[in-house]
Amino acid sequence: MNPKLQASFIPKDRDAHLQRKARVRRGFGILAFFSTTLLVLALLASLGAFFYRQYLEKNIDLVSAELVQREKSFETSLITELERVDTKIEIAKKILSKHVAPSVLFSTLEALTVQNVTLLSLEVEAVENGDFELVAVAQAPSYASVALQSEVLKNDKTFKKVELNNFNLNTSGVISFSMRATVDRNSILYSNTITSQLTAMSQE
Repeated sequence: MNPKLQASFIPKDRDAHLQRKARVRRGFGILAFFSTTLLVLALLASLGAFFYRQYLEKNIDLVSAELVQREKSFETSLITELERVDTKIEIAKKILSKHVAPSVLFSTLEALTVQNVTLLSLEVEAVENGDFELVAVAQAPSYASVALQSEVLKNDKTFKKVELNNFNLNTSGVISFSMRATVDRNSILYSNTITSQLTAMSQE
């Protein structure tokens, strides 16, 4: 019997149907694989995003807490420093409020001394109430100059009380005399000197 003429008992239509069915199954399998893969990737991405967000929020909380702590520490140190500076300023104010400037007295006395009057000696002593007592020996060419000197000193607010005595006229016609005056302490305070200087500078 010729092999080429061998009969087949399987219908050709059935073979074709089975082949198509197999191809369809393979197509669904690939689609299912890709779908599952995409689903898994989406789930992994969602989980990654969730945990990353949690990580960021935790870091933000930690950084915020650290900033708050540093701010409190900065404010505390700043307040402490300001209090220390304020204490020093108050101490300096108290020192200046009690500190006198003898140079102010000497400058004032020099400016108030009448032209023809000459100071021969000068002493300044502190008294109990905080004021100062000035004792000087001077000489003038005439009693008119002595009287003018007394008037000038009495009209100045630096001196509370002015006394001139012990007048002595020598053979040359020069009059020597003693001068005693109470110096107002407030008028020669160093703080008042600074205030006067600042006022003068502002008016320039």
